[in-house]
Amino acid sequence: MNKFITLVLCVITSSVFGQEKSKLSDYNIASFYTPEEAKANAFSEVPVSFSTLSYHDINDTYTNIDDLKWLQPVARENKVVMIGETHYSRVTSNLRNRIFFALNTYDYFPLIIIESAYSFTEFTNYFIHLSDDVKAREFFHQELSKLVDTEEDSIFYEQLRQWNQTHPDKPVTIGATDLEWGWDDMLTYILQPYLYGLEGVSKTKVDEVIDLGQSDAFFEAIKPLMDQARAQNLVGKYPFIHPDYISNVITNFQSTHYALSLSIDYYRYQAITRNLTDDRFYGSFIREQKAVLHGGGNHMTSRFQYPMGGNFMAEGSYLNHDFQPTKGKTYSLMIKTMSYELDAMSERNLEDCMRQGVQYRKMVTRMRNAFDQGILQKDQPYFIFYQRNDLEKLMVELSYQHPQQAFRILAHSWDRLQEQANVSSPELSNIIDRAHNTAKKYDEYIFVPASPLVVARWKAGE
Repeated sequence: MNKFITLVLCVITSSVFGQEKSKLSDYNIASFYTPEEAKANAFSEVPVSFSTLSYHDINDTYTNIDDLKWLQPVARENKVVMIGETHYSRVTSNLRNRIFFALNTYDYFPLIIIESAYSFTEFTNYFIHLSDDVKAREFFHQELSKLVDTEEDSIFYEQLRQWNQTHPDKPVTIGATDLEWGWDDMLTYILQPYLYGLEGVSKTKVDEVIDLGQSDAFFEAIKPLMDQARAQNLVGKYPFIHPDYISNVITNFQSTHYALSLSIDYYRYQAITRNLTDDRFYGSFIREQKAVLHGGGNHMTSRFQYPMGGNFMAEGSYLNHDFQPTKGKTYSLMIKTMSYELDAMSERNLEDCMRQGVQYRKMVTRMRNAFDQGILQKDQPYFIFYQRNDLEKLMVELSYQHPQQAFRILAHSWDRLQEQANVSSPELSNIIDRAHNTAKKYDEYIFVPASPLVVARWKAGE
């Protein structure tokens, strides 16, 4: 019995001790550098040339863009401007918004294409062209609330709608080129209601086809229904829900099926390239007018060419090197967020929110767990994807000197950083070399030292 009691006490002591020792590194999280830590970097004496960019979102008059004047010649001289990012950063969303409206102030870029499911964005496009505020609120509540994932997205869509009301000479449109990752929502909210309008086809029959989901059988079973929809010239609840649009949705869904069942990278990027350049999707628009693309950094590497015909693996590479209407007429920016604040997600359970990507869920879960343990503050930045190196420290040092600012590192400064790294250590030399090689894939490389996470929206009706 004494041995048993001793064992229990050991377990309890071990558990308490383990809780007491709980630390950020247990969650693969690192603290933001203090001013003293940040200043102790190998580059503190290197004269780095940079310009600052505000963290703030666009204002109601679309005029807080003075720090973006360097984009004036960019807007005039290019057909496509691409904004790459590290995902889930509110500051990046704010920068994207200001850049887009600045480009439309300096010139006219009537289309913005985002990294989102092709099918959902037609609903957004319809919303941003509604001039009646009451009808817009009703449409958002009835339709978009089921499809918009983050608070930042809903704000941007309203900004686009207000721009269209105040700038009738420069109306803007939104599009999307990604796969149908939320394909079950697409089937439920878009395809199923549309097919219910087929004459002489029972809802039971439609439901049987919808229930086939992401399978080869679905794409066989949907063909006769779509043939009838085209013959009937079936229009759904809204005017944009017509046979051509629905056929595109199904084509994109089939690419999703191939990506999930055969090869994600090949079929995803093949579909994105098709959606950008095929006349059935956005091809004619991009040929005839200017556009802005916004998505993950790897999508927008316009100054990099993939060997052996592989440029389709990145929209930036394909548009700048392979697609004749935009060849040599693109400009790319990469916005790298270095650290994140938990912010409002400290108070939201992911299960009560709209569908989110796997990486976002992992980030929030790790930060929430550390927050619940009392070792992470919701309003302080932390490194989630971190290397703990002197380049990181340099950016943080600048952030203490210029709070709430991002940094556009000017090209010649990279050479100065490389020179200093070469005399510091082989490890640091390699770090700068890799960072510089990444930066050279874009026309501009922007560092965001810290940003709140984007906020997942509550599920519709909650």
